Amino acid sequence: GLRLWDDSIRALGASSRNLKPVAQYTTKSRWQNSRHSDFCSTKRKLARIYLLERARSNKRSARALIEELAPGEAIMGLVQVAYRLDITDREMMRRQFQFLSSVAERVPVKRLIVPNDFSALSAVRLAVLYDLSNRSLPC
Repeated sequence: GLRLWDDSIRALGASSRNLKPVAQYTTKSRWQNSRHSDFCSTKRKLARIYLLERARSNKRSARALIEELAPGEAIMGLVQVAYRLDITDREMMRRQFQFLSSVAERVPVKRLIVPNDFSALSAVRLAVLYDLSNRSLPC
């Protein structure tokens, strides 16, 4: 399931019967798509990890950008988005850092800069598909 704001729910066309409140401190809703509740039952090799970043420009642009990350940037990017239950547990932090370092060595980690506009989702999808096929997007 996903935790989404109202505008994301509308953009996905989510059915209200699949929505549940997340918690009293947020207006987000939890969405469970019953058609795809068992997304994948077999192991798959992870081809890429994309670290999402919103485009800094306020201009409406449908262009998505994918940037290569240096190994250190990749590890630190993964560390930034990792969830930690207890930030005072040094041993857990050490294990997590080792794990994320291992992941970054095995799986390409890239920055995916997305426009802040739902109408650009098809362009984002196209950029990812081109990247996964190891081709460059046409200009």
